[in-house]
Amino acid sequence: MAQQSHRILVVDDDPGFCRLLSKLLTRCGYTVECASTPVDALTAFQALPCDLVLLDLLMPGTTGQELAPHLKRHNPNVPIVLISAFPPDRIEGVDQIYPKPITTKKLREIVETVLGLPNNRAEAA
Repeated sequence: MAQQSHRILVVDDDPGFCRLLSKLLTRCGYTVECASTPVDALTAFQALPCDLVLLDLLMPGTTGQELAPHLKRHNPNVPIVLISAFPPDRIEGVDQIYPKPITTKKLREIVETVLGLPNNRAEAA
């Protein structure tokens, strides 16, 4: 379990994927906030500080590609990781890009690396 809980904002219009990531990351000791729309994501991002954003690309209304620069303008220090079934090579405001589906092990590695944590923290989960 984490000594200090890092807050992760998961932005994805698929409620099942949000629940899955939330359950996994919570079990690893993180505090997770889910947003199913870019508007909800921006509201959550501005309301409470977070340490990491996991972002989907294709969502109704505004895409992750359009949302990422807005998030970075609000707080340029928060890393944004795009996880998408259709990952592009590069998106403004996104620090790392990974394809879906993503394994539990890979997700843990990504989160631990981006947050600068030892890569064994979630083994017990």
